[in-house]
Amino acid sequence: MEVSNQRSISFGKTLKSLNGYVYVMLIVTFATSLCLMIFMANQSILLASKGNGTAYTAMITALGNVGGICTAFGLKYIRKITRTDTMAWGFVAFALSYICIVFFNNPALHIAGNMFSGMGIVMVNATIPFELSILANHQQFPVAIAMNTLISSLAGFAAPILLAATKISAGANSYLAGIAISGLMAVVLLITRLGKRIEKKSGEATASNVKNEKVQEA
Repeated sequence: MEVSNQRSISFGKTLKSLNGYVYVMLIVTFATSLCLMIFMANQSILLASKGNGTAYTAMITALGNVGGICTAFGLKYIRKITRTDTMAWGFVAFALSYICIVFFNNPALHIAGNMFSGMGIVMVNATIPFELSILANHQQFPVAIAMNTLISSLAGFAAPILLAATKISAGANSYLAGIAISGLMAVVLLITRLGKRIEKKSGEATASNVKNEKVQEA
């Protein structure tokens, strides 16, 4: 019983000691999962309304996966261009994915839309754990990752409920909502320079650790 209480207190202290930016990253995770679910759940409905069948949807989805694969392999080089704004450009990719599908009835653009979606997923989802590792120490990191996974699952569950609650119908209207959400997230991330602020925290923490080590040596 005492061991159980110690564990719960330890978890509570860990939760309270988390950097505030961790919770900001959880909001980014929620928005990412929301964008992904809107795209996946409504693509077949939207393409069917344009006169395309299930086989067509499967084909462009399969070909579009190449975008995510190429982005994963080239993320190191992409980050050299996007620098600390990789997540923001990931949401730009999400917005482009919706635009290519909802406003055009062209196979090449539909494939491009799925490629942009894959790019967005990789650029955001690969960056979030990296940012969390900067913000959390070795004790806090498992808790931060667990919370991130939970929020991602909740967003997938909540997406259709939120759309229904706001009276946004499936298909084109959901994609327009996706453009608005991803566009807003991109603008907010670019204006606030969230990535730069977090990586600045990393630099400060490193400098502090070096200073502490020198004091201990002295």
